[in-house]
Amino acid sequence: MIKLSILAATAAAAVFVLPVAAQAGPASLPVGGTVTPFCSIGLGNVSSGTLSLAETGTQRIATMKMSCNSIGTKLESKTQYGDFRGPADASSPTGFQIINYDWSLVVPGVNSTLGWTPEDRNPGSVTKVTTHAGYNLAMAQGVDAEFFLHTCYNGNVNQQCNGSDSAAITAPAGTYVENFSFELKPA
Repeated sequence: MIKLSILAATAAAAVFVLPVAAQAGPASLPVGGTVTPFCSIGLGNVSSGTLSLAETGTQRIATMKMSCNSIGTKLESKTQYGDFRGPADASSPTGFQIINYDWSLVVPGVNSTLGWTPEDRNPGSVTKVTTHAGYNLAMAQGVDAEFFLHTCYNGNVNQQCNGSDSAAITAPAGTYVENFSFELKPA
């Protein structure tokens, strides 16, 4: 009986030793993670949504903080009317009194391709699309862009202001509105 017990104890010890021997050797631990894509625009220094029509020069309307961590960025900028739309006027080609404007967006540094120099918008204008290729840390951390308007009144003719200082205050009395939207997204 003693031989049988020793034999059983030796067999049991061999079973416990085998798994320990199987665990020896190199080990790998794969680790991964995901950076969620984001693109956003925040508004700051907004002039309360009111433009001084008596001002004949270019006016800064808003500073926008643009951030995007994608490899390539696209900015879609839209206007609702293409001009400031005022009181109804059957004699106007647009059906409304209008005040023309040139708009521009100044984006500093390597992201300057997202901005544009002063240009006119027309009723029915398509979306203005600007892009920046590649990834850059400044855009991921956020860059300030400044949105400008220059208004001019040329009767009800829609034409570019071209820096013209014809004061929009000479337009017929009334409230004039325009809506702008900006969307930043991966290119």
